[in-house]
Amino acid sequence: MSANVDIVVIGGGPAGSAIACLLAQWGHSVRVLTRAADRARGAAESLPPSTRKLLAKIGVLDAIDGAHFYRTTGNTVWWGQREGHVERFAAVAGDALKAVNYGYQVLRPELDRLLLTSAAAAGAEISCDAHVHRVQLTEPDVLDGSGRGADAGVEYHRERQPATTIGCRFAIDCSGRAGVIARQGFRRHQPGYRTQAFIGVWQSASGWNLPDETHTLVETYEDGWAWSVPLSATLRQVGVAVDGGTTRIRRGPTLNGTYRAEIGKTRELGARVSGATLDRVWACDASLFSAHQYAGSQFLLVGDAASCIDPLSSFGVKKALASAWVGAVAVHTCLAHPDRQRIALEFFTNWERQVYCANLRRSVEFAREAYGRAYQADPGNTEAALGLVRRRAWLPLASSGLLTRKAPAAAAALRRRLRARLVLIEALLFPRSARWAAASYGAARQPRSLPCRR
Repeated sequence: MSANVDIVVIGGGPAGSAIACLLAQWGHSVRVLTRAADRARGAAESLPPSTRKLLAKIGVLDAIDGAHFYRTTGNTVWWGQREGHVERFAAVAGDALKAVNYGYQVLRPELDRLLLTSAAAAGAEISCDAHVHRVQLTEPDVLDGSGRGADAGVEYHRERQPATTIGCRFAIDCSGRAGVIARQGFRRHQPGYRTQAFIGVWQSASGWNLPDETHTLVETYEDGWAWSVPLSATLRQVGVAVDGGTTRIRRGPTLNGTYRAEIGKTRELGARVSGATLDRVWACDASLFSAHQYAGSQFLLVGDAASCIDPLSSFGVKKALASAWVGAVAVHTCLAHPDRQRIALEFFTNWERQVYCANLRRSVEFAREAYGRAYQADPGNTEAALGLVRRRAWLPLASSGLLTRKAPAAAAALRRRLRARLVLIEALLFPRSARWAAASYGAARQPRSLPCRR
């Protein structure tokens, strides 16, 4: 086993870079094990103005502002209706930050490289060609603070080098969907939620015929929902999310054909790309998941390794940065004050659960809103409205049963409007799995604040 460090971070995305940067700033020895990003499959992401406070706390706001990312002023949405709704960002400030009403559209590989550079400048050791084989956790379920305990062992190898194992007090899984530690029995897939995403890169020299071409676009259609994020005035990524279990997706002989067929079902986005050039297409899993356990005496699951939230939120990067901040505070507390380990890890665990549940509740609200608008637009075509909800890629969020206590009242209102036809809607929104959700995500005691926050 090679020389030990305080923390090994697995993954160099926004969560991994941010938590490594913070813990290195706070005086801990940190090593980041990551792999080079595939630019050909790099996703476009949005950083809303509300992300600025987090970026400032991590110490990377100036670098982000100086990176010349494409500025955006908001979103344009066609949600269960033909008329688009323009949502502009409100000016956001805080902690002596200048109020701004714009965010950034970023290509993830470029953002990841910038954040990793900041982590290295803070003192973290970065290995960009590392392949992690496994993580040995001797006591993964212990949350008490009885002494330092044994180190975790992270086995990995670098290109053209033999495998080695490094010991660490904490192994932090920031490997996203790969879930190097999360898949050791901690990950929990959301029942009934199997979503596929198809993403294409489009170019148009003449623009996109929009009121504001910097906006993220979102549109619902019968079999799913589509989105588009610009990276410049002439370059956009356009994606579709469909329910892999129930959608009527047309299976083409090639990925390109399948993607084009799905884009062809949209009204607004299909029209915007009709004269554009499609450069490349790729597909990825977008299914929802959380974890049975988010932290133990030797590990944390952070960012998308902990849970994958509904992409409709458009706050994936912000959620990853916030998870990294809370995780860094928890790990620092554990290392600086071992007697406070239990409360620190419980605090982190409760935060992760609450964020995940809050996003599920919002997704249920999105589903109801889309259905309501579709029905109001054409009350006589109930089947089309039902189809809009049933085949929505995010409908299984509703069928997971993670509903608020107001759900029965909402269901009663729907019954009054649709009468006998709402037996179908109730079957979709209130399956037996509601009991599982209530038992799994009951209210948990959360400390008011961590005893040690540096």
